[in-house]
Formats: sequence, structure tokens, C-alpha cells
Amino acid sequence: MEPYAENFAENGFAAFVFDYIGGSEESMSDGSMTGMSVLTEAEDLSCILQSFRSDSRFSEDEIFLFGGSQGGFISAYAAGKHPDEIAGLVLLYPAFNLQDICRKLVSDADEIPDSVVIGEHTVGSLYIRDMLTFDIYEVLRQYPGPVLLFHGTADPYVPLEYTQRAGQVLADARVVIIEGAEHGFDGEDRNRVEREAAAFVQEIIMEIGPDVRAAA
Repeated sequence: MEPYAENFAENGFAAFVFDYIGGSEESMSDGSMTGMSVLTEAEDLSCILQSFRSDSRFSEDEIFLFGGSQGGFISAYAAGKHPDEIAGLVLLYPAFNLQDICRKLVSDADEIPDSVVIGEHTVGSLYIRDMLTFDIYEVLRQYPGPVLLFHGTADPYVPLEYTQRAGQVLADARVVIIEGAEHGFDGEDRNRVEREAAAFVQEIIMEIGPDVRAAA
């Protein structure tokens, strides 16, 4: 996500990039992936959100969340749980299919194995258990603010239909479909996302007020 953060900074917005606790095998934060879940990551993000809201350098009414894949899932969840604290969302190929994947892996919620493999990653029982406690689309309904979603037609991990459904559920959403793009954007596709994401944030900020510093 660093190139996107650099683009936001070049457009005058403060941008913060971080590793979730146990977020990956290469995470610079503490923790293991087998002790991580979408809800532990949502708590991580909530802590960061509150830090920005209490920092006098930023307007607490002009904070945006930006995330891709599971990070997009987490950002969307956080917005639904903190609807009055998020000015807008930018989501790249959000992995809203993760709950269906977990449901297929575990037929009985009372018999969750200690670990399972999802894609190329091994996660623990907490990951599955937490995934089965809510419906992400119901959480999305709780967020009334503007959302910009990007998804490629050739994504091998997250079918486009999941993002399209999110666009229908969200109160104020625009879905941008990128022909031929996969799970991650490069070249002109990434340039397009950078341009449109910065313009999206700027438009919302202008509606809020002219003298703004935003945290993306």
C-alpha cells in the first residue's frame, strides 16, 4: 500500500501505513497469523483510528480508510462499526468472499480445527470462529458515507460479484471495474486508482470545508 500512501501525500493528504498484529508471515508487527482474526485486526484499526482522532494535527471529521483485499474487508467493517468517525472509504478488491470460504471449510461451528489453510496462509481457529459471528454485508449497511470500490475482472481470489453486491448494499457507493486487472493493480491500472482515489478524497473534503488536513 506504500505507493498509494505516497500518492496521497503528494496530493496534500497525510497517509499512515501499518502492519496488523499477526497480519502476515512478513509482518513487522508482533504476533502470529494463527492468533489473528478479522476482529483482532478491526481492533488494531480502531486503536489507530482513535489515535488520529485525538491528534490535534488532523481534523477528526476528515479521516478516511483505505484498504485492499482483507485490509479492505477490515476497513469496511471498521466503518460500519464507527459510522460517524469515517469521512469516506476507498476499497481495492475487498475480500468479502472470506466468510463464504470459512463457511465451506467448517460445516460445524462447534468443531473448528486448530488451524486451516486459506489460500497460501495458515490461520488459527480464532480466525474461523470470529468470521462466523457476523455478516459483513449487514455491517456495510450501517455505514452511510461515500465509498469508492475498485475491482479487476480477472481477479483470481475474489470474484467481482462480491464487490458488486457491496455496491448495492452500501448507501453511497461507486464501483469501478477495471478490465483485465487481477488481485493487485500495476501500471496504468494503479495510476488510475491513484488519480481517482485522490480526487474522491478531495471532493469529499471540499464538501466538508475548505481549510482541511485529512488523514487517509
